Amino acid sequence: MAVEFTAGVVPPFYRELCNILSADGHAEIDRALVGKLIAKSGLPGPVVQDILHNASKSPNSAVTRTNLYKSLALTAFAQLGRTTIDDKIFETFSGDLPVPNFESANLDTIREWVGIWRRETNPRILGYKYDDVVAFDSIQVEMAAEKKGLILKHVEYHVTSSKYRVKVTRRYSDFLAFYEVLLSKFPYRMVPRLPPKKFLDTRPEFIEIRRKWLRRFVNLVARHPAFAPDPILKFFLTFNGPDTQDKLRETFKMAPDEFLNSEIAWDAKQWVSSDVQMQIAGAKNQVELLGKTVEAFKAMADRMVMRRTGLAADMLNSAKAAGLMCQDGATTSWGDPHRWSELRAALKAIAPDLVNISETAENLADSEADTVADKMALLLDVVTAFKDLCERHEKGVVKEHSTALYKVGVMKQKKMDATVKTQGVASMHYDNRIQRQESELSVMEHRNSYSLHCLCLEAQLVFVYMELLPRALENLSQNEVKGNKDICRAWQEMIPRVDALFPSARGLPQSSTTSPSGSLPSTPS
Repeated sequence: MAVEFTAGVVPPFYRELCNILSADGHAEIDRALVGKLIAKSGLPGPVVQDILHNASKSPNSAVTRTNLYKSLALTAFAQLGRTTIDDKIFETFSGDLPVPNFESANLDTIREWVGIWRRETNPRILGYKYDDVVAFDSIQVEMAAEKKGLILKHVEYHVTSSKYRVKVTRRYSDFLAFYEVLLSKFPYRMVPRLPPKKFLDTRPEFIEIRRKWLRRFVNLVARHPAFAPDPILKFFLTFNGPDTQDKLRETFKMAPDEFLNSEIAWDAKQWVSSDVQMQIAGAKNQVELLGKTVEAFKAMADRMVMRRTGLAADMLNSAKAAGLMCQDGATTSWGDPHRWSELRAALKAIAPDLVNISETAENLADSEADTVADKMALLLDVVTAFKDLCERHEKGVVKEHSTALYKVGVMKQKKMDATVKTQGVASMHYDNRIQRQESELSVMEHRNSYSLHCLCLEAQLVFVYMELLPRALENLSQNEVKGNKDICRAWQEMIPRVDALFPSARGLPQSSTTSPSGSLPSTPS
């Protein structure tokens, strides 16, 4: 019986490896990449070539998903000692297909290797997925103990990097200096915004919003492929000396920007497609739509958190009110004293249930704030950073390029006028100026190409972070299902206690709230 090479039949390793090798889910896979992978099997060169030829006959053709599955199976058979490596094996084979071994590499190491290979062979491709950028670093930003200055109080933050395993203390002004030197060196990249600075605002809610914003900011920077290996980031996350902001500016403010240090900057034009402007326009429209969608979901998540927080506060206040009533030890003569005692005992008994509901609602609110609203906010930060980058490109590089082009045109016109008037000295003067302007124009053209190249890569990074949206919605649905079940269970547990503690309320006549004579009872002395 012939082997079927479909996704539901082949081993999971085959499917997962295919997802890693395929570029952005495309059905076809680069033949050179498949050849590099099979070469890692340790098989002799001729055998590797036979397997690759079976997968794709032409050196310039791609490998289909089915042929990749066949290549993996043939590799495994060859490792098991089979001498005949062709499709005839599958005509008589039955059972589970074997799994090949690639230098004892697991899927994570293969994924990392494939990403490196893609970036090295094609600078147009970002080559990262969401889990890849998250693995760069994870940074915590926590409040430090309150500090008091000579005039005003200021807030400090403990910043801890899992990569460098160092905890440093930073003020908002340190983050601001970090942002400035980062933007100076990387003007063609997405530098996320900082929270606005507000003087004299020490409200706890404002401080907490700023802390979360700073945490998102530094994590986005640390997980950016261009920023992650840069010494600016390492300095900010590890420097433990005084005057961090001054040291940052002194050390890095005069450093050349990314364009001057890039290996492909002067060849960026070849990596920019002819329809790049159309591609960027399309990406801007898609990012705009993404931003509006995320804004709507984040507003929904924020309101859900507020409602849960309000429920938690209401339940806790009710529990406190019930406790206050139980503290009063006086009896009553305004009605049935037994009912009064019954009510006080019931409220005392259900107060812990109200506290339980409050804690459940508060836990749900905290969970949705961290796993839903914060993810939405992070994605919005990325969208905003991309919009800011597009604006810098239009107002900076494009404008400077147009200005340089205009100056060259003006100088050439003036040279022509001087030549017509036979002003030889003036003509030579304009020649020198034209050469300088053309040199400046050449640099501007290269910068424009490099900026467009970076814009394409940054657009890919936005869509890498788009993975946050389905993950946040998945967390939201899970939190709501579990949280509502927990709250419903807490209410259900309270019902039998209420019934048991109010026996006279079920089918028993209620006593009058007045005395037998119809007059109000006297106040107990």
